[in-house]
Amino acid sequence: VSQSRYQSMTIELEPRHKILDKLYDQLSGKTKIVGFKLTANANEKTKIEKVNKVLDHADLVVLNDLKEITDKNHHYEIFNSSGRWPEGKTKQDLAKDLISWAEKNI
Repeated sequence: VSQSRYQSMTIELEPRHKILDKLYDQLSGKTKIVGFKLTANANEKTKIEKVNKVLDHADLVVLNDLKEITDKNHHYEIFNSSGRWPEGKTKQDLAKDLISWAEKNI
């Protein structure tokens, strides 16, 4: 096993435009857009602020928070311009909710 001659390395990243913004600008009215937002241990106010930013460029937003995801649970919330849907607890429930929404809206 060879040892690297560098003890540490720094990578500088530059902010990029959100893909969702461009998609929404180009496809709004032609298709439905679902955005996903992952937060990490966020309070309710922060979650809502983050969701509202995504809703500016999406028809539906799925919110997850890392503290609410475990091996057995995958808690999620879904939002649209009308408000918040009932919460769900599994990936299977999320898939069912998204399919149901798509069937009604596409």
